[in-house]
Amino acid sequence: MKSKSMEEMKEIGKGDKTMEDVIKYVDWFLKEEGTTFQDKIEYEKVKSEAKGREDDKKETAKNLLDMNMPVANISKATGLSEQDINNLSKNIYKN
Repeated sequence: MKSKSMEEMKEIGKGDKTMEDVIKYVDWFLKEEGTTFQDKIEYEKVKSEAKGREDDKKETAKNLLDMNMPVANISKATGLSEQDINNLSKNIYKN
């Protein structure tokens, strides 16, 4: 279910017993975690964006490895550690 607020989620699920139960659980869970629906949505968005940036760095590193660029230069260009790049290199060339 996509919604921008807990109120919208409750409105969408209204009348559907299963959805109402899930919404109650989500509401309880968020209170137990000491957070709000909006905070959790924002956290997941930031986490997803960070993962995307990390994936982009790894893809760039793989391309630079394919171009035989030195690992130290790739590290400077991407911000990845030399160890991470060496691990990528092992994974690329073992297949």
